Amino acid sequence: MLKLIFQLLHNKNETEHWITGSLPQLGSWELEKAKKLKIQTEIDSNTLLSQIEINIPLISRENYFQYSYLRKQNEKFIFEQKKNRKLKINSNVEGKRFIQDEWGESITKSQGKIIIRFKVHYNTNFGQNVYITGNHPELGKGNIEKAIKMNYMENELENWLCDASFSYIHKGNPIEYRYVVKSSDSFDSNNQIIIESLPRKLNFSSDIQRGFIEISDSFFGNLKYHEFILTKSPFTDVFFKPAIFEDEDFEIINLWENDPKELKIPVQFRVISTNPFDNFQIRLTGSSKKLGNWDPYLSIPVSNKEFPIWKTVVWMEKEDFPFEYKYIVCPRQENISYISEEKFDHEFGGNRKAKLTEKNLDLKSNFKSNIQAIFLDGGNLRSSQNQIKPRIAGISIPVFSIRSKNGLGVGEFNDIELLADWASRAHFRFIQILPINDTRITGTWDDSYPYSALSSIALHPIYINLDSLDLSDEIRTEIENVKKEMNQMVRDPKTNRNIFKYPELDYPEVIKTKMDFLRKIFLINKEKIKESKEIAKFIRENSSWLPAYSVLCALADKNGISDFNLWDKFRQVTQEEINFLMTAKSDIFDGVMFYVWIQFELDKQLSTAVKTANRLGIVLMGDLPIGVDLRSADVWTQPSLFNLDCNAGAPPDYFSKKGQNWFFPTYNWMEMERSNYKYWINRLTCLEKYFQALRVDHIIGWFRIWEIPNYYKQGLMGHFNPSIPIYRQELINLGIQNFQRLCQPYLSFHVLEHYLEKDQLEKIHDFLEKDQFGNFQFKPDFDTQSKIYEKVEDQKMKEVLFALISEVCLLGNPDSDVFYPRYDLQKTLSFQDLDFNIQKVLLKLSNEYFYSKQESLWKQTARKRLPLLTQKTKMLIIAEDLGFKPQCLDPILKEMQIPGMKIERMSSNTSESPFDNPKKFDYMSMTSTSTHDSENIREWWEITDNRKYYWNKILHNFGDPPKIADIQVCTQIIKQNLESDSMICIIPIQDWFSINPDLRIENPKDERINYPPDRNHHWKYQIQIPVEDLINEYPSFTNKISRMIDSSDRYF
Repeated sequence: MLKLIFQLLHNKNETEHWITGSLPQLGSWELEKAKKLKIQTEIDSNTLLSQIEINIPLISRENYFQYSYLRKQNEKFIFEQKKNRKLKINSNVEGKRFIQDEWGESITKSQGKIIIRFKVHYNTNFGQNVYITGNHPELGKGNIEKAIKMNYMENELENWLCDASFSYIHKGNPIEYRYVVKSSDSFDSNNQIIIESLPRKLNFSSDIQRGFIEISDSFFGNLKYHEFILTKSPFTDVFFKPAIFEDEDFEIINLWENDPKELKIPVQFRVISTNPFDNFQIRLTGSSKKLGNWDPYLSIPVSNKEFPIWKTVVWMEKEDFPFEYKYIVCPRQENISYISEEKFDHEFGGNRKAKLTEKNLDLKSNFKSNIQAIFLDGGNLRSSQNQIKPRIAGISIPVFSIRSKNGLGVGEFNDIELLADWASRAHFRFIQILPINDTRITGTWDDSYPYSALSSIALHPIYINLDSLDLSDEIRTEIENVKKEMNQMVRDPKTNRNIFKYPELDYPEVIKTKMDFLRKIFLINKEKIKESKEIAKFIRENSSWLPAYSVLCALADKNGISDFNLWDKFRQVTQEEINFLMTAKSDIFDGVMFYVWIQFELDKQLSTAVKTANRLGIVLMGDLPIGVDLRSADVWTQPSLFNLDCNAGAPPDYFSKKGQNWFFPTYNWMEMERSNYKYWINRLTCLEKYFQALRVDHIIGWFRIWEIPNYYKQGLMGHFNPSIPIYRQELINLGIQNFQRLCQPYLSFHVLEHYLEKDQLEKIHDFLEKDQFGNFQFKPDFDTQSKIYEKVEDQKMKEVLFALISEVCLLGNPDSDVFYPRYDLQKTLSFQDLDFNIQKVLLKLSNEYFYSKQESLWKQTARKRLPLLTQKTKMLIIAEDLGFKPQCLDPILKEMQIPGMKIERMSSNTSESPFDNPKKFDYMSMTSTSTHDSENIREWWEITDNRKYYWNKILHNFGDPPKIADIQVCTQIIKQNLESDSMICIIPIQDWFSINPDLRIENPKDERINYPPDRNHHWKYQIQIPVEDLINEYPSFTNKISRMIDSSDRYF
């Protein structure tokens, strides 16, 4: 039940009051059933407070009801006003709600009014102002561009002030806010912005409707990064997990449950300290009697339940103000008297000060105290206690690459526990994996691509461990027989070690085998599954994605194809239809429950593996892909969140000379913003269940995405979104008139001769024709790359035609008002045959488009989107920021305190050196020797043109380098990455194996995980020995790794 407590302030000479309203508990407007209020207390010489309590059932959705107060005059009821009061209720949680009213006041007052006065101390430079931003609409609803400008108060302790009015504050729904300092009212690229690292939170233990709350804050700006990361999940939940010192009074309690005659004010003291050690605690002392009169033995314990925020509440009287206070650091002891006096470490610097505001607000309230609560946020603890600056080592490996003796041809979630065991022995702290989302769309090798998700949340069934399920003896025997076949071991004659007979993942065979077994197991257990309360709970807890995904999969099975665009029915679907298809009345109910059950079991297995890894001191780092498949459940149910007429990709870079087309629809960020980015918050919340750290794939796409229209296939033919295009009138003003020449493929005869071989020249007329002026042009059946891709089977001819169709200088229709420069347009023959003056104009416009014109726009875009990653999750975020970077990327990531990646062979300044020097890497970064998209050390060493430069200038060796990367070379490369100042050093498992003679495989190309230029690449790399053997048979290798990590000071 929900208890509603109506409190009415009224004149002392009007002693009897009633209430009636639309609720049955208030008489349903029948006057004879009106409820009489009882006088509770005298507020002052003229005012009384009367009260009545009623109980109403809990409700699951927002609702309104009306009510009104009455009094009697000459035995007749007199209503207080002509219009009824309205009250909004939205609560499905038991508890109390107080409604405070005054007789005869205006209707708006019956809704309640809360004034929060924010005060903060910050010494600004000339031209700077302080703003406040927060998650509440009154504070800009998380949009930094709508931050509220504060007022400067001269000669005040807290010299910046802002009053914000709130109509209602819900219990358990904290107000989060931060202070922002900037030099102008705009958020353009030239504006220097300082944003506080951590959100401040106002928590209340019950709903608040009225009152004046004063907050006195100390601006703490950006924590140093080594302090900031200690507030993130790897440190608070795995490495240190600080002991909780809990004080029952650390929250502000209901401001209205107390006797209104009380003159006491609850004051919440808050301070930030990232010191995580168990033997450390903070106490509060001060000049007031309530604070122990500076006696440390009478100091007040401070709770760190919300680490790194430490806080407590002290009930102060008005006479206690003003007062001074400080925090004390001391050893943790249950009995403070056991602590010797010299062990109390007082904060350095002057005393902190607190006083009541001198400018009281007129709330038209009859309560004696205008201020109902005070929050004193002291910012950072001023302590001499040493802070750690952690540096960590880890490995990267896709889950499908793990092998164990108990797996079925592929790494499984249970195998993460084994890998974590080995990792902890080797003194690793991180295991980084690739995406583990379901990708089953075609049933072919294409599905081995882990970034093309069928669902942004659902887990891939290939990672399930069948032995952990409820199996019949017959099925268990069948599974054992298949495992024996897939896990056969053979003797390697070169190393004399046991390795897997099948050294690579056979994705189509493994997923088919597992799904067949899963269907058999479900068929036996389906009635029990349908009746399972645990599974019913799982469905409720995952209602934002699980029904849509399960229904999509079941319909795909029914239709024999996953692409919903090819179905006869349910190409488009409503939530009501999904809800029905989830019921027993649906003809696909069994199929739906089959996929629900698989996700339920996968969730259990992965959760167990994560807990085991965490217990061993290992953090699991997940991967947030930049996109989802066009045929995914996300697109099916939320098409408005995607731009379906184009694909995401990347321009030409280190990974691919022709650019990349990932064939994912790009995000419609404007539509996502309308729902306050609910889509992203839901994804991050689900990832946070399993991961303590998260690599954000292609974070450049959060600034701007490379967008390729559907009629192109090559990444080369894209443009940036958002971006400022080149306008038609702009070109006309610069003397350019012939748009046909610049936008249509330039197909002069010498261009054809350049691209076509002799036998291809003879066939080219199948694809080209001449226009009215005698110039070659593509026939309508082949005038886009998409048409060529579908209709031309000869792969060589297809590539030539792609090249010919990309012989343009501007992207866009010749009749359009908007154009984009083709990437590397100066390399086209079309450009080279232009008049020099036109070349000069186009090159200038192209350089501006790609390298300068967009910076302000992209900086604004990133500042709007990236707070989702920094403020909506406790996961440690790592930005995959490799590739073609905007200039604003590094400064914005630094501003947001998001580490980027460092790969020494991917130079950040190629004009200075083809390599970055690990000795110069920033602490706020993650370094690695290679990535899943690049060659590993050994393959790279054999193909690079800069081997001698690297050998002499980076490794500081003399003479000529060896032709292959032997153990000494690989060890030296890994060692210098470990010794870099980067906070995290993640080395792929293949590169670790390169320093052991028995674990190095003969051909390093076989260790390649992905080859980005090939969209049809098979993701099949697997380690060649079981993890059990790695643990039991290679202790010297494990010890070698641990010594390297220890000597580089990456273990604690």
